[in-house]
Amino acid sequence: MNTQHRIMKKIDLKIVLMFWIVYILFFFGQSTVFSQTREHSYPRIGIFQWSGAVDEWWARHDVAMFTIPSDINSGREWAKRILALNPDIILMPTVDWNYGMRHYEEIPDEWFLRASNGDKLMLYGSNTGLYMLNITDYCPKVNGKRYNEYISEWMLTKVDLNYFGGIATDGLHDFPWGQSDVDYDRNGVNDFDEHGKTWVRNTQTAGAEKALQNARNLIGDNKMLLVNSGGFHNYSIDITNGAVFEHFTNTTDMTYLLKQYRKWEENVKKPHISIIDGRIDPKESGDLGKNNFRDMRYTLGFTLMYGGYYTGQPYEAGEHYFTAWYDEFDTELGQPKDFPVEVSKNVLVRFFQNGAVIFNGSGSNYQITDGEIQGLPGYEGPYYFFHGNQNPDYNNGSKFSSLTLEGRDESGKIEGDAVILLKTPLYVASDIIIDDSEAGTSPSVQATEISGNWTTIYEQHQYGDAYTMRTASWHRHVAMSAFHYVEPANGEAKATFKIKVGLSGNYKVFEWHGFIGDSRSSMTEGTNVPHRVRDANGETTIKVDQSTNSGQWNLLGKFQFHRGAGYFMEISNAANGGVIADAIKLVYQDNSNLPEVDSVPPAKPRGVQIKVKND
Repeated sequence: MNTQHRIMKKIDLKIVLMFWIVYILFFFGQSTVFSQTREHSYPRIGIFQWSGAVDEWWARHDVAMFTIPSDINSGREWAKRILALNPDIILMPTVDWNYGMRHYEEIPDEWFLRASNGDKLMLYGSNTGLYMLNITDYCPKVNGKRYNEYISEWMLTKVDLNYFGGIATDGLHDFPWGQSDVDYDRNGVNDFDEHGKTWVRNTQTAGAEKALQNARNLIGDNKMLLVNSGGFHNYSIDITNGAVFEHFTNTTDMTYLLKQYRKWEENVKKPHISIIDGRIDPKESGDLGKNNFRDMRYTLGFTLMYGGYYTGQPYEAGEHYFTAWYDEFDTELGQPKDFPVEVSKNVLVRFFQNGAVIFNGSGSNYQITDGEIQGLPGYEGPYYFFHGNQNPDYNNGSKFSSLTLEGRDESGKIEGDAVILLKTPLYVASDIIIDDSEAGTSPSVQATEISGNWTTIYEQHQYGDAYTMRTASWHRHVAMSAFHYVEPANGEAKATFKIKVGLSGNYKVFEWHGFIGDSRSSMTEGTNVPHRVRDANGETTIKVDQSTNSGQWNLLGKFQFHRGAGYFMEISNAANGGVIADAIKLVYQDNSNLPEVDSVPPAKPRGVQIKVKND
């Protein structure tokens, strides 16, 4: 299922809702109110990424958590663009409440949490330059406000809640983790010695609770509050809409973790928008994490047991610099029939309108059969694997009868596996993107191969309209570039996009290029840049005018590719101007069996009348 189909489903549903507003107004013949909070279908896909990425990447997702805008106007304009592409996305700007507004304004000296000797307390290690703020009521007031009162007020000077779903915390500790000496009241005595560890924890937690209650009071009941404490904490659940379970890759106690997740599902303020930040580790040393499909299935399967939103963060993405997109994200499971059913300890199955998800969190291999789940409430099998593009040997369209789900317990750290099954063996092929950086390249394919005297462009003042997740030459795992640029010559400089598909068939192929300089008007790119495509029918060369149509997907044509390697698209510098190598996209076309969007409105309501008093 391609990106356009996913976004169009959201838009079609919006049109249906608008139709019903008009219909009910007409039907009742008086002033009426129709209000409905749409539930995102499963799997619910989120993105937790600081910044960067093109608009369409953000718009793929159901919920997005990102760095708070630098000012309210630029944030509003960005949100308008994303909402125009996906009206149903929930946009949640965030800042770390542990250190607050450090990157935006000077913080009053009185608000820093200190040790008994008066030193400020460093967060997240010894050399981060980030200092912990005193979120408790022992914090002195500055201009009539404590820090736990000011932080949410400050966020609303940057965020227009007419366009954003609410506000989020990235970091909110209920304990001064990593510290052995704190002095909340600044009396020169270590509070661990003066009052004890329990008092310290209770004091810090009470401060966090007050900060969240102040935020809820400010934003009101109809906006969302998302909290990143690192996991499923036990405070302020009923006034917040979700938690961020950060860097989830294994657990020492799956029973407790599932219990906590369900606790949030049942007690959180609705709608529930917890983000499960699945960290996808490399399968073997030297591999890229994004290609470890088992880790992805395991963390996604856990997420699907309740109502959270999944974000797949490869190990090489570091601290939320980019995410990956998988075929599984485009399966349409619909809504769950009920809570999951446990078939063995920490082996669960959850049934959905259009399929089922089986999750193994037991810590050992588990063979699950169709016969084992047939008698469970909600079963509507038989079920099938979908036909997938990224991992076609696993997602092969076969009928489910039996499957061994991996599980392991390494030194008390439990990892497992999961599977998404559908009622029919649909073809589900996410768009394949091949970028000049691994950060922007889809799982199962490799980034562009560059040969010749290309210049790698990283800095924002050097480029515009690039396809990129983020630009950073310094990143410790993957250098994240905007694009590659080369001066015109005789074709000796080449950029090769190696095309590998798991599903044979027809694909539309698009190219994306940016521009060099400070504006589009400064472009000097070639007007006849050769793009040589080899597919199952031979080779075709398309000349692309890179002096126009920057910052968008431009169709090159429809091509036929068979499963396996050997196909490619090649850009060379045999052109009359500068040449850019950025990204290409393949969109699978042989997907006529995709389910149609249900655009039929429900039967008109009976026995319900909502009146508005006209003053």
